[in-house]
Amino acid sequence: MAHGGAVAPAIDPDWGEPGLTPAEKVYGWNTFEVLAFKTGNPENPVNAIPPRAVAHCQIRYVVGSDEEHFLPALRRHLDERGFAMVEIAPPPDGNAAGFLASRLLGLVRSVAIADSFGDSPELGAYWVAFRLPDLIFQLLAGATLGSAFIPTFARLFTKHSEEDAWRLASSVLNLVFGATIVVAILGFLFAPLLVPAMAPGLTERGLAIELTRIMMLSP
Repeated sequence: MAHGGAVAPAIDPDWGEPGLTPAEKVYGWNTFEVLAFKTGNPENPVNAIPPRAVAHCQIRYVVGSDEEHFLPALRRHLDERGFAMVEIAPPPDGNAAGFLASRLLGLVRSVAIADSFGDSPELGAYWVAFRLPDLIFQLLAGATLGSAFIPTFARLFTKHSEEDAWRLASSVLNLVFGATIVVAILGFLFAPLLVPAMAPGLTERGLAIELTRIMMLSP
C-alpha cells in the first residue's frame, strides 16, 4: 500500500481498528484526525507550560454515518476519560457560508448565461468547451490537493516536522503546476479531436473548439 511518497510516514501497525487491513483502516472506517495543533507561542517560546492549546481536527467517515452524532460522541469520550475541560466546537459558519456562496454564484452564472443565450447552439458550444478544463481542474486540484495532499501535509506538519511538510508541499505543487501546463498544452493541441468525441452531434463544433482552447490557456 502506498504511503504518500518517500517523505511520508508509514502507517503505524497499531493504528486503527484491530483486525482491519491497512486499506480498510484508511478507507473503510471513521477516523478522527488532527489537522493542525498550536500551543503557546512558537515564535516566542517561554520556559513555562502554556495555559491553552488549540487543535483543528476533522472526521473522515464512510457512507451511512450520522454526522449529527459525532460531536456528542466526542464529548462523552473526553468526559469519561477526565478531559471535561477540553472544549469542542463545530467548524465556523464561514466554511459553510463560503461553500454556499460559491454554489449560489455558480447558479447566478448559469442563469445569466441561459438568459443571454437561451437554448442557442452557442450556449451548447460553451458548455461543451467548459467540460474539459473543468474535468482537468477536478482531477488535478480537487482530487490531488483536496483528497490526498492536504491530509498528508497536515499529518506531516503536526506529527513530524515543518521542514518535511513544506518539502512535500513544494514537490506536490510543482508537480501539479507542471502537469497542468502539460495537460493544458495537450488539450489545446488536441481540441479538434476531443471536442467531437465529447459532443458528436454538436452543430457549433468550430466555436466549441475555439472556446476550449481559450479556456485551456486561461489562468
